[in-house]
Amino acid sequence: NSVSVMKELKEYAETKGIKIVEATIMNSSEIQQAAQSLVGKVDAVFSPIDNTVATAMPTIVDVLNKAKLPYYVAADSMVADGGLATDGVNYVALGKATGTMAAKVLNGADTATIPVQVMSDTQIYINKKTAEEIGLKIPAEILEKATDLSE
Repeated sequence: NSVSVMKELKEYAETKGIKIVEATIMNSSEIQQAAQSLVGKVDAVFSPIDNTVATAMPTIVDVLNKAKLPYYVAADSMVADGGLATDGVNYVALGKATGTMAAKVLNGADTATIPVQVMSDTQIYINKKTAEEIGLKIPAEILEKATDLSE
C-alpha cells in the first residue's frame, strides 16, 4: 500500500515542483534512523498508512518535533498519536457505505454487479498539541473545519 501511495505522491509533487526525499524502512528498528536522516534535508515529512510506521509513532514524533518539522500522516489514528494533520477518510462515512454494500449482498445482490466505491468524504484532522510543540500556527479557516485529536 505504501508503494502505491508514494508513487502517486511523487507524480503529484512533480506537477507542483515539490522535491521528494525518501527514507525507507524494512522494519521498526530502522524508524528512528530514517526519521533522523530527514532532519535538515526537508521542510516537512509525510507518511502513508503503514502498520510498521504506525506502531513507531512515538519515536517518529519525538525526532520530528524536536527538529520542529511538520509531520503529515495518512490516518486520523496517526494524528491522535502525535502526527500534525491529515485530510483523511471519514470513518463514519466509510462505515455507512460499507454497511449499505453489505446489506445489498445480504439481500441477494450479486457482488459482481455492485460498483466499486471510492471514498470522497474526507475530514481534516489536526493535533493542536503537536502544532504548539513545533511552533506552528494553524490558520483559523482550517481550525474551523478540523477535528482536533490532541490529547
